[in-house]
Amino acid sequence: RKWRIDLKLGPDSDRPPVLAIGGQVIELLNRHVGEILVRVERLAPREDALTAARASSLAVFRELFPGEVLSPGQLINLNMVTLVVTRLDRSGDLYSEYGDAKAFAILLELFRTIERIIRKAGGALIKTVEEWSVSSFNDPSSAVSAALELLRAVQLSEQTRDLGLKVAIHRGSAMVATLNDHLDYFGSTVMIAGRLPDQARSGQLVLTKSVASDPQVAAMLTSRGLVPLVIEAEIEGLADRFVHRLEAEGTR
Repeated sequence: RKWRIDLKLGPDSDRPPVLAIGGQVIELLNRHVGEILVRVERLAPREDALTAARASSLAVFRELFPGEVLSPGQLINLNMVTLVVTRLDRSGDLYSEYGDAKAFAILLELFRTIERIIRKAGGALIKTVEEWSVSSFNDPSSAVSAALELLRAVQLSEQTRDLGLKVAIHRGSAMVATLNDHLDYFGSTVMIAGRLPDQARSGQLVLTKSVASDPQVAAMLTSRGLVPLVIEAEIEGLADRFVHRLEAEGTR
């Protein structure tokens, strides 16, 4: 329960002793002339810690702990989050073409498909607004894999194949807050992600450099034989003016 360290001599070995469970005492002896700043931290892989960013992007967390939200008006900065935005190429045409009831049924089927695929890949559907959706992931490669599967699923469904779905993925820091009793994201990363679908055509996926340059994403695209087309995009706030556009397998 006690570990004594002489700061002048250092620890007895490179590895600390195994401490007993319960209260611990680390005794530091400073025999130097001046003060020494000592930092004690837990050395563990980041994957072993559930951060706020990971919790907020897990659908199961939102389902099991709906009351675990931030106080109204409280903003928390997330170091990194991956956002997946979907939008219809035929936005606004559904209701005039099919009528309210049938258009609603088609959109409902689309959003169910989105939620099912996003959830299976480890992400969370944040919100649906009119004919577009926003989802969050902690892992960019999982987000890209889910987006590719989503495009295929929409194309293969007779009910949704004519919708012309466009998908975009961006990664960056964001602010998270509670809005209408649900966690939501805010900031420039969200703004950029919301404008990215404009750079895609029907059935295409657009990635920003922050996503496409991820080693796991690059390896996955290569293994599937997908080569993104680099295009110039005029999006306010996007540091790199170029985005990567590609089509899912089987949608060409």
